[in-house]
Amino acid sequence: MVSARLQWAALLAALVLVGTWHWGNDGLWFQGDAPRHAATGLFFWDLLTTLPPDPLAFALSYYARYPVLVLGAYPPLFHLVEGVAFGLLGPSPYVARGLVLMSTGIAGAYATAWGRRWIGPLAGWAGACTVLLPGFMRYSNAVLLNMPAAALGLAGLFHFHAWLDEGRRRDRALFVVCSAASILTYYPGAIVLPVAMVWMLLAKGRARGRFLLILAGLLGALVLALAVTVPAHLARQVPSAAKLMSPINWYFYGRQLLEMVGAPWLLLAAAGAAAGLWSPVRRPASSRLVLAFATALTCLALLPARDERYALILGPLLVLTAFVAIVMAVEASGRRARVAATATLVVMLGLTLDAALRVPVMRVSGIDAVARYLRDHGPDDAVLYSGIYDGVFAFYVRALDPGYARRVVFSGRLLYEYRQTVDFSWTETPHVTSVEDVVRLLRTDSGCRWVAVEVGGERLLSTSEHWLRKALEEPAFERVQSFPVTGRPVTRIDLYRFTLPLEPAPPLDLSFPSFSSRVFRGVEPIAALH
Repeated sequence: MVSARLQWAALLAALVLVGTWHWGNDGLWFQGDAPRHAATGLFFWDLLTTLPPDPLAFALSYYARYPVLVLGAYPPLFHLVEGVAFGLLGPSPYVARGLVLMSTGIAGAYATAWGRRWIGPLAGWAGACTVLLPGFMRYSNAVLLNMPAAALGLAGLFHFHAWLDEGRRRDRALFVVCSAASILTYYPGAIVLPVAMVWMLLAKGRARGRFLLILAGLLGALVLALAVTVPAHLARQVPSAAKLMSPINWYFYGRQLLEMVGAPWLLLAAAGAAAGLWSPVRRPASSRLVLAFATALTCLALLPARDERYALILGPLLVLTAFVAIVMAVEASGRRARVAATATLVVMLGLTLDAALRVPVMRVSGIDAVARYLRDHGPDDAVLYSGIYDGVFAFYVRALDPGYARRVVFSGRLLYEYRQTVDFSWTETPHVTSVEDVVRLLRTDSGCRWVAVEVGGERLLSTSEHWLRKALEEPAFERVQSFPVTGRPVTRIDLYRFTLPLEPAPPLDLSFPSFSSRVFRGVEPIAALH
């Protein structure tokens, strides 16, 4: 049970299982981030292969044709890697999902190496157990930045741990590279810096103490860079002591951790923390795990935004702490150590596998069929899309449109403005108050020959969306075809043709109030390639 080859084989098997259990899922189910991350990867590939003289103008005109990008809201590293992968393998969401799965494998590999190195050979099973955690099963099957950032952050902490123990410059350099990569993948990846600073405070040696100043400087530089580039975005994410003192934050993450790792791992982690800190032999390795978990959790509690996926890095830390208890219990069993180790691993792997296979992972499918229909029947047309899966639709339109011939208009841009405020609430500013307003805007401002609307979830629609549904009953709209969709609460997408004459769509005024107060006026969609 302590064979390294067996543990690495188990990690690979767990990774294959995670990737194949939800084989037909394209990973775009998480709304509305996942399809936007995929589409932004396509943009970066186009940017790299075009190398325009004015990248900002290129991005704005690109957004005017495919309003699904998330530039500036997130760091660019994953999108760059994703874009290169799209260029090599094709613009499929399964390519992006494969990259996320690879990052899950990286997290599992570092958990295996961490366990074997600092806890004991038996703890090498932490890698397979980490990959099979319910939260890892869910987010390994979504095109999101959280899993790659967590994996890179865990890698950074591994190398920092090794540098503190052995002082090798290579480990320090790898910590800097991995931590920087984590932050450049997703800003919350910066929580590895406070963890390293806490570890450093307890380390000995003046040379290492000087590195503490470097860590503090990196953290300050990151905040300064965000303050200059996206001040409005930073203002929404600023940590506060009020959040730390709020019991809601702690209750939220306590509940989410229970769902992400399961009660058995939480209980074993608590036992491992207590036993490891009590034991002089286990105290150094255990204290770093406990400090890493406590520091990361505190950083998460400070943030205004809360979500289970932000806490993914806590999963392997909990599993590793649990293995402290498992290894100590096995060592205490004497001659029955082999039997105890086998029985414990079988039980824990069985419970984890059962929980992983029962994790509900939403699936959204059928929307690509609408994009394919429009590619074949309206190769040069614009389409107005109304529904919660607008990002998925826009991604597929772009993926099937290498020549920039088609254009997507969101109802949330044409018929109304639906903006998120600083406190994460949403406000609607309607542009239409009647059926006549809808028809007028379509004729004069949209340039859209087609209208695609989701059916299902009408209770979630804004007032302006209800006016659009009423307008579709008018003679000006011809219902062309319905497409079945899998994805709660939507059951199908109805496609309509607008029969009245269209005026050329005017240039767009683009603003992104969540990130900046700047308004970009008179933006034309990127020119089609002929």
